[in-house]
Amino acid sequence: MEAYAIEHDAVILACLGGDLSCEGFELELGAQRAGDAVVSWALFFDTGEIAGNSWDIAPAEVWRHF
Repeated sequence: MEAYAIEHDAVILACLGGDLSCEGFELELGAQRAGDAVVSWALFFDTGEIAGNSWDIAPAEVWRHF
C-alpha cells in the first residue's frame, strides 16, 4: 500500500479504529476485537462506476462489525 501511494501520489488514511485505506488501491485493511484476541480482515473491492467508495458496496458481514 505504501509503494502504491508513493507511485500514485496518494495518501494513506487511517480511521480512528486504526483501519487503513488508500484511494485507488482498492483494498482496505482492518482489525476488530474478538474477546481477548484481535482479528484482521481485508476488504477487496472494485467500485467501478456503481459506487463512490468501498463502503457503498461492502457486504453486510462487514457492516455488522461497526
